Amino acid sequence: MVVPTIFRDSSERVLASYDWVDISNGLGYVMYYCMDTNEAAPQNILTTSTSISSFPLFHYKTSTGMVCQEEFSTSFNLPQYVKGNAIVNIPYSHDGTSMSFAILIKHNSTTIGSLAADTVNYGVGKGTAVFAASIALTPTLFKKGDELKISIECNWAKGAGTQAYVLHDPKGASVDYMTGGTIPVNSNMILAIPFRIDL
Repeated sequence: MVVPTIFRDSSERVLASYDWVDISNGLGYVMYYCMDTNEAAPQNILTTSTSISSFPLFHYKTSTGMVCQEEFSTSFNLPQYVKGNAIVNIPYSHDGTSMSFAILIKHNSTTIGSLAADTVNYGVGKGTAVFAASIALTPTLFKKGDELKISIECNWAKGAGTQAYVLHDPKGASVDYMTGGTIPVNSNMILAIPFRIDL
């Protein structure tokens, strides 16, 4: 008897690890954490490790305007197929009138998911909180060497307030390394990406 040769898709040869799995939709989610580096040429990185510290831990502003405008990225060493809804968490703290958040998720330089400026008004988001969003993604094959990026813009309306923070530390620091002051909100800025599972 001749045994047939079966050629599998490249993704089927990958032993993937997911933070959680949506079996009904055939998706596995991977959580990426946003961080900055403070070398001579700083980088904005997406990492899957919660053992790494960011420096600085946050962006800070005392006047109305842009608190944070950053693009974080990572590259793929193996092909992966993205589909479904990404979930984004942006931790922030402020004592002003409102905060607004705009998000772009990209495959290399092409936008595959977006959220137009969404405003959290005084009385709802005042103080410490996490902005959470679910963003539909265009199904996309990421090839070896391709980049996954998230661009985030956070604007603050000061009103009678004094300060606004947007935080991004994979390790989830609760103390500011520079001042020793307490960080009042979980500092994990998270991008959870759904990948197709070949069941």
